[in-house]
Amino acid sequence: PAYVYSYNQAIAEGYLVPPVIRLDRLVMSDETVALIEQARESKGDDELRELAKSLMDDGIVEWTCAAADRHLTGRHILVFCCDLQQARATAAGLTDAGRKAVVVSGETPKGQRRALLRQFERGEIDALVNCTVLTEGTDLPITDGLIMARPFSSKPLFIQALGRGLRTCQKTGKTDCVVVDLLGATEEHSLTHAVAM
Repeated sequence: PAYVYSYNQAIAEGYLVPPVIRLDRLVMSDETVALIEQARESKGDDELRELAKSLMDDGIVEWTCAAADRHLTGRHILVFCCDLQQARATAAGLTDAGRKAVVVSGETPKGQRRALLRQFERGEIDALVNCTVLTEGTDLPITDGLIMARPFSSKPLFIQALGRGLRTCQKTGKTDCVVVDLLGATEEHSLTHAVAM
């Protein structure tokens, strides 16, 4: 028989902190909604670039920055974007709003990426804005805020991204992770309902 160790059990036993979901939906055009459906089926880079452009036309960058102000003041944030253009624009917007935000992507040299992650862990950077590189295998326990500024067609990918913020952190004594969902991923891929607000 298979043994399943659920997120709820790990949270109850103190190995993870609970996610606190804040659904703060971007109002999207019909074109963007259709592109999200296409991206669910194809999962190709070209579709994600087209989707990112449409999301940006709908104001995703401005909405992300405003949502960070509404829900994540004083938190260490990871932002998940569709592509590098969206990530760069989002980091610039967060910086203009007074946060120290940087982009981490597949184009970031590994040595520089490691240095940026260490700065984030020391609290010298407020927000890491990424596309496709910080969804799995990244250990940043200081993270106590996530912004889902992209759709997640894959539940395992969504859970990996969510997991970046659920690790406990003795240094800060964090008690939860606020997850700001801009496109409805938390409705599509339920993890737990007990702590969702």
